[in-house]
Amino acid sequence: MIIELGKLLNEVKTHTVTTEKGDKLVLNNRIMIYQGKDRTTFVDITAWNGVAEFIARHFKQNDEIFIEGELKNKEITVDNKTFQGFYILVDNARIVFGKTPNELAQEAE
Repeated sequence: MIIELGKLLNEVKTHTVTTEKGDKLVLNNRIMIYQGKDRTTFVDITAWNGVAEFIARHFKQNDEIFIEGELKNKEITVDNKTFQGFYILVDNARIVFGKTPNELAQEAE
């Protein structure tokens, strides 16, 4: 399990993907993780279905987000060369600052 606090860098939106088990909702983004003065790390994140929907409903670009998930490997191909990369498969996301429970309930309506 990996737990991180970061800032969403891209526009927050979901896509529908058709799989053998039916349609699934997916959200791909990147977070910026502050690690101290002049030290920042950028990590790709992926969330599926209910977690993807929660993030899309309650967050926007540049919002801080608290995520929990698993670190996963992925292959990246650039100019016919394959590299190993990684991303966080998000199991849970939480709001860090700003919105009260009442504001969240109003957005959900």
